[in-house]
Amino acid sequence: MTEDKTRAGDAERFGRIIELCDSVTAALDGVALQSFASNDILRDAIAYRLAAIGEECKKLSAKARAEHDLPWKQIMGMRDRLAHDYFGSAPEIIFATAKGDLAPLRQACAASLERWMR
Repeated sequence: MTEDKTRAGDAERFGRIIELCDSVTAALDGVALQSFASNDILRDAIAYRLAAIGEECKKLSAKARAEHDLPWKQIMGMRDRLAHDYFGSAPEIIFATAKGDLAPLRQACAASLERWMR
């Protein structure tokens, strides 16, 4: 694959990650852990989006991931955990990840897109 195609693919993935992060953030605005843990539909939706984020990160080129010092292995590992051991995923961990860990990822993706669009 040429570098231009790789970069275009990475840009598309960064855009999807940003959209997914924004969706999770909006869905959890004002939601407390207790409400989250007792709402199966919301919990499933957030877990699905976190898994989708991890999948998009897996598809990023190594060069794109190398631009940012993020815990890529853990991000992608969360996807695997949610996809393959869903019932072993504690609502507290899903909630903490969704509320506390997406901002740096979103910022990194936005920074790459901004830099690449210049």
